[in-house]
Amino acid sequence: MNTFPSFRPYQVLCIEHKGQFFYSEMIQKVTLRQSYWVRPLALKIDENLFSKDFDVQKDSIVLYDLRGQSDLILPSTLFRAALDTEVVQLLVSVDRPGCYTESDRSPHCLLHDLVTELCQSYPGAFGDADPTGNRIE
Repeated sequence: MNTFPSFRPYQVLCIEHKGQFFYSEMIQKVTLRQSYWVRPLALKIDENLFSKDFDVQKDSIVLYDLRGQSDLILPSTLFRAALDTEVVQLLVSVDRPGCYTESDRSPHCLLHDLVTELCQSYPGAFGDADPTGNRIE
């Protein structure tokens, strides 16, 4: 049986996945689905993990502003509490001019791609379940 972590509303949570760090603010627990309703804040990506040229050491951390994107309901098992040092750095960077990278892809597309990747990587976490925890087929 999965334990439902004791995160609180307004707490900043993080999902780490393949060099991507998705930061969001928890709005509410969705107890029946063992999920959290979250509001996206930012997506931090370590681009060196995706680079084919491992000899090139550049400023590899890229930060994308996801504020203003749609709220999500995601499985609680994917989240961890964001560390204080992460949150402070994120909050300092949020309103700094030129902090966020301009991309050919919109923040909406970046977020969509991340959620799609999470669904493919953790299909069991996104399955439907009845209130007793049994999977509905």
